[in-house]
Amino acid sequence: MQEPVLRPIAADTPQGVAPTAAGADVKSVLDDPLDDEVLAMLRELPGEEDDSLLNELIDLYVHDVPPRLDEIRRAVGAGDAKTVTFVAHSLKGSSANIGAPHMADLCSQLEQQGRAGSLEGAEALHGEIEREFHHVCRALDVERQRDANGNGR
Repeated sequence: MQEPVLRPIAADTPQGVAPTAAGADVKSVLDDPLDDEVLAMLRELPGEEDDSLLNELIDLYVHDVPPRLDEIRRAVGAGDAKTVTFVAHSLKGSSANIGAPHMADLCSQLEQQGRAGSLEGAEALHGEIEREFHHVCRALDVERQRDANGNGR
């Protein structure tokens, strides 16, 4: 099991109070599913009209991933390793591009299983990917709010 990364609480945070309780960001102090460097790079890229490219990519990712997760679930149930491999590979790239490295790693594991033709344990891994996706979505929502407020990382 991976150890959580502990981050110091800011000096202006009341002692003994978690940052969210003190009115700080909604983001968890212990577990951040997003890569700050990727987000910073995406935030710098211009988007259409007044929207940043980051917000456009967040919208696309959040809309595009659920049908792919459903496709993986069906493929695992049908024992279709080829489809699992293809869709997991696609999700791996999308997740890496949006700055969700753990999600990308999980998809890579599933892709490797599919390439090996062994889907043993793939259902459990799919469940883990779905949980991570929901975690990533919550973090991306925080990023969208930060971007709207002009408070990027």
